[in-house]
Amino acid sequence: MKPYKQVAVRIPIREERASYRELTLDEILSDSIVEAVMLADAVDPDELGVMLGQIARALRAPVRRASA
Repeated sequence: MKPYKQVAVRIPIREERASYRELTLDEILSDSIVEAVMLADAVDPDELGVMLGQIARALRAPVRRASA
């Protein structure tokens, strides 16, 4: 049996100008299937939003390097 390999999937959606863009987090989280999975897994959408906001801020924060 092969070990499970996690793969990132990008789902492009068509816009008026025949170009493609990735879904926003809000679009993904408002999908009925995603909502059903979160409900089944007892994920609170508000708590998830707060957590993702904290992660986004941490990723945007400048990196502090230790002085040598």
